[in-house]
Amino acid sequence: MRYAGFWSRLCANVVDVVALLPVYYLGTWIEGRSRTAALVVQIPLTLLFTAYVVYFHGRWGRTLGKRAAGIRVVSVAGDAISWRQAFLRSSVDAVLTLAFAATTVVGLWRIPSEEYLTLSSWRQRMHRVADLAPGRGVLVWANEIWFWGELIVLLFNRRKRALHDFIAGTVVIHDPDKPRFPVLDPDRLGILPLLDRR
Repeated sequence: MRYAGFWSRLCANVVDVVALLPVYYLGTWIEGRSRTAALVVQIPLTLLFTAYVVYFHGRWGRTLGKRAAGIRVVSVAGDAISWRQAFLRSSVDAVLTLAFAATTVVGLWRIPSEEYLTLSSWRQRMHRVADLAPGRGVLVWANEIWFWGELIVLLFNRRKRALHDFIAGTVVIHDPDKPRFPVLDPDRLGILPLLDRR
């Protein structure tokens, strides 16, 4: 198995984010209509990316981004992953995301509807809601610790497993059946010297 490292995973994540951008823009537009609309869509929108990742990994072992990058998630033995493993890979992200959504809902409850509508941009509204959300600072720190822990572990182990891979008993490999999408091929991007191909 050829293990997929940082750059392949980063390319895959970029494609996944781009694939979901239309839904996020729609959600942002809905949130701008009223505070009530923002309350209704907050948790579903916040959990969308995690649900997308769990579903695609559980069903096919890869997301659209991983397919484009020519990588897939398998068990440490090289078998297809189970739904349980797909969920475990995203469990910490799901908990953090749900916690962020819950604090955002509390912040939305605390802001008067009239004030919410006077804030002209999505960024202003989210900053104001974040100011009123309890425990937001602790969640930001927890998210930072998790992110950097994932990155450090990924970069410094032979099979390039991140923390979520250890939790789920998975590894990300270059798919031998699928060629990498040329645009996302690290060889063609000129970053091959930065990659550890072992």
